[in-house]
Amino acid sequence: MVLGGVIIYGGINLFAVLFPVLPLIGSVAVAHNALAFLLGASAGFLMRADRPIRRALTFEVGIQNSGLAIVILISQLEGLGGAAAIAAVWGVWHLVAGGFIVLVLRYVDGRKV
Repeated sequence: MVLGGVIIYGGINLFAVLFPVLPLIGSVAVAHNALAFLLGASAGFLMRADRPIRRALTFEVGIQNSGLAIVILISQLEGLGGAAAIAAVWGVWHLVAGGFIVLVLRYVDGRKV
């Protein structure tokens, strides 16, 4: 609930800054995240790992990018404003993408039962 409030508050206050560049930032975040999910899934496949390990690799490699962006932003770029907007959009996208991956995997599991 608190996270939702922070996201809404930030979205309202940064709307004028985010809106013009949202399509560019959003498309980069989606493409990068899709490549990360693919990398995790491919690594599990190439290692011939069991299904739970492949899924864990897919999810973990895909979602870790947001945390890395925040760490780089704070430690190397001293909280640069534009980078903060990118990290914020990226973090929100990961909530959506992670939820979608979970729904797809639950659907796949439900069909095999």
